[in-house]
Amino acid sequence: MAAARLAGRARAEDEDLLVPPPSPGREEPINTTRDANRFMFPSITSWWRHLNKGKAVTVIVLVYVNLINYMDRLTIAGILDDVKKEFNANNAMGGLLQTAFIVSYMIFAPLFGYLGDRYSRKAIMAAGVFLWSIFTLIGSFMSGRPEH
Repeated sequence: MAAARLAGRARAEDEDLLVPPPSPGREEPINTTRDANRFMFPSITSWWRHLNKGKAVTVIVLVYVNLINYMDRLTIAGILDDVKKEFNANNAMGGLLQTAFIVSYMIFAPLFGYLGDRYSRKAIMAAGVFLWSIFTLIGSFMSGRPEH
């Protein structure tokens, strides 16, 4: 779809995007920019009319989950000083904790990529978000101090 638009080739779905020919007897200046961009920038009403709402919701949910995933990856780095103080850890132990956290991502990303190619991505994603939510909830109740 994008390749056809970039190449300037018209498609049946793009009929409403075509620039109308000039009126008879009236000369219009040549606008090469408009002609080059007419298939790249559809009108917002055309885009909204052709939007599949179910797929849009799916994309929004996946973007949100990905945002939370990246925020989760940076959690250890953001609270490392508090963790070191809580457990009386030195810099080497803090570095080891961060390394273990990132290595787990390195191991599980290809594994779940392999599983996602062979099994239901929807089920794998739902199970992953469920487990992640459960362990995040459990983690919120943990503390190393007896008074907590």
